[in-house]
Amino acid sequence: MRILPVILLLTSAILLGAGCQQAAGDLPGAAAGTVTMRLSLASSGRALPDEIAAVSVTVTGPEIPAPITHALTYDAASSHWHGQFSVPSGIDRVFTVTAADAGGVALYRGSGRSDVRPQAVTQVTLHLYADPATVGGLALSLAFDHPDLGLGKIPVCYGPFTTQPPTTVLSEVEIAQQFAAVSRYGSAIRTYTARNGVAHAVRLAAERHIPCWVGIWISADAQANEAEIAAALAVAAEYPVAGLIVGSEVLLRGEQTEAALIAYLTRVQQAANVPVAYADTWNIWHQQGQGRPALAAAVDTIMIHCHPYWEGVRIDRAVASVAEAYGTVKALYGARPVIIGECGWPSAGSAKGAAAPTPLNQRLFTRDVVTWARGAGVELFIFELFDERWKNEPGGVGAHWGLLATDGTVKPEIRKILF
Repeated sequence: MRILPVILLLTSAILLGAGCQQAAGDLPGAAAGTVTMRLSLASSGRALPDEIAAVSVTVTGPEIPAPITHALTYDAASSHWHGQFSVPSGIDRVFTVTAADAGGVALYRGSGRSDVRPQAVTQVTLHLYADPATVGGLALSLAFDHPDLGLGKIPVCYGPFTTQPPTTVLSEVEIAQQFAAVSRYGSAIRTYTARNGVAHAVRLAAERHIPCWVGIWISADAQANEAEIAAALAVAAEYPVAGLIVGSEVLLRGEQTEAALIAYLTRVQQAANVPVAYADTWNIWHQQGQGRPALAAAVDTIMIHCHPYWEGVRIDRAVASVAEAYGTVKALYGARPVIIGECGWPSAGSAKGAAAPTPLNQRLFTRDVVTWARGAGVELFIFELFDERWKNEPGGVGAHWGLLATDGTVKPEIRKILF
């Protein structure tokens, strides 16, 4: 394929001043991008200005209710077409460029996808290619400097029991099928057990170099607790894991005393050569400002759960409440590592106070809390990767926390932010 030296440059500079458009569905204050386009014809070696009578670009994408079309104008002195127009900032914008003759017949057309990001410049280069398939005609091709600007891979809570309760034993094949999505969207994972097939997930995470915190489910059942500990220690001895989480919200549920929980933690810490954590809601670790110094001394890492939905927090205050909760706990424990082990928003179910579980709110919260955590240097796991349909109850939210449906498809709103 031969490339002719005809180049179209698009630059998207984000304007924060008055007059900028706002993408529908974005939070207040979202900026618009100014797209500047230029098609140079001077060195093409052909009489393209005589052939091309009009050049236009159409932009479509999520949250753009109607296509944005802008015609370029021709400057004979510099031999290029140029134009400038606004595009709502956001992801997955589709740019379609058409060059037509005087009769309106499209001579050349090309399209490509890119994001328009705030406070940055988007550069798109469009080439005219000689294409033998078109009997000597030309085709357009776009190349973007940053085609994907979504959240990318993020740390996620991984519960593989999507349709049946955790007492179900999952096969290696079932886990492997789920891990296609885990590998694509998860930069790290957290499990809640190593039993009933989850050991296959720990192995796959190790093979694919995905950091994995392995959970040990501690309950009021002493016999089950022993089986949990044995399974987790076995996988930690066989595979490289990020750490072991001995119990999740055990104190919140009241299934063990703090002293009994510390005894479990001490046993696991003595037997394992990896960091040991305990996970519970941030207020359990905070304990009205008194903290839990004995529990903190028994772990290498403090893991807190922050769920503004359960606290009835309005969506536009949700991320600020997470930041406040994290800061409050962090201040109590000084240099001790603090990880947000769960943080999410449901997409369906009944409202909790001012907190509305909707697909849009799930998308807004996920985008903004991940962005905050990255900027603040806070390690955070989004709850959760998959919907867990077995938790479904009338009006409940338990089955609807996943970024993905139970079959592994990305929810439509989440698709706008997750690549």
